[in-house]
Amino acid sequence: MIDDLNNPTNQLIHSISSWHRLKKVIAVFLRTKKILRDKIQARSSVNKENLIANSHSNSLSAEDLAQAEIAIVKFIQLTTFHKEIMCLSNIKLEDSADYRKFQKSKKLTIKKVSSIHRLDPYLKDGILRVGGRLNRAELSPETAHPIILPYKNHVTTLIIRHLHRQLGHVGRNHVIAAIREKYWVIKVNAAFLVTYPNTPRSDGELLNGHNAERGLR
Repeated sequence: MIDDLNNPTNQLIHSISSWHRLKKVIAVFLRTKKILRDKIQARSSVNKENLIANSHSNSLSAEDLAQAEIAIVKFIQLTTFHKEIMCLSNIKLEDSADYRKFQKSKKLTIKKVSSIHRLDPYLKDGILRVGGRLNRAELSPETAHPIILPYKNHVTTLIIRHLHRQLGHVGRNHVIAAIREKYWVIKVNAAFLVTYPNTPRSDGELLNGHNAERGLR
């Protein structure tokens, strides 16, 4: 099984405790893989060790990190939402020409196998996203159709930790709002509380907590 913790990729992911660090590690891996693939295709005589060393020495670009993030998300979704992805992939492409027919076929298929069918999930570029026909100009496509992430997952935890630190350890609502600009975490409140059980819901609760502590001194 791909979601087996003994899977090498899962072992790598669980061995890293930082979201940014995980993206960097995967970016280096993807770059090395590309260099080696290009070497084989070009039948180059360049030494493999030199190629790997060069892949580490060059600084990573924003595009490298973005591609790494996509690769991580695809792997996590495939481990958690395998049935949903397979069902959506197998829906006849000709149905997409008729939106209503496509939607009916999709909903009937997904409802049989998935607890996330209410999100109206769909695949775009191999990534499972929240569906629906939001027509709000102020929202970016990424926010209108966020990437679906599972509740109990190490990557989800890393993203929550990353945003919590990045936002200056603000209240839960602020962090969840930031998460939903890009991701739709299943049971996001529960996922956050598992990671930070004592964090207040809002900055207001945090301030009230500090005032209450002062009153007890």
